[in-house]
Amino acid sequence: MLLITDSDDSDECEQVDVKDKKMKKADADIKTGTNKEAREKERLAYQRLADGMPTDEDDHLDLTLELEETFLREYQTLLANP
Repeated sequence: MLLITDSDDSDECEQVDVKDKKMKKADADIKTGTNKEAREKERLAYQRLADGMPTDEDDHLDLTLELEETFLREYQTLLANP
């Protein structure tokens, strides 16, 4: 941040600059917390999806069309919202 001031106002400008830095750090801390929460929610969503996936390669042949449609819709939703 570039501050152009008279010499008389230098103390006041330094205080403003310090406050600005503290606010930026607080904003960054909030964003980091939000990002962690979002990543955790995403991880849990993927885990729920993986839990419902069959582990045997021929299991997909046993799904009903309704269940397959539900799975594909969930998968498309995840792909559309990275």
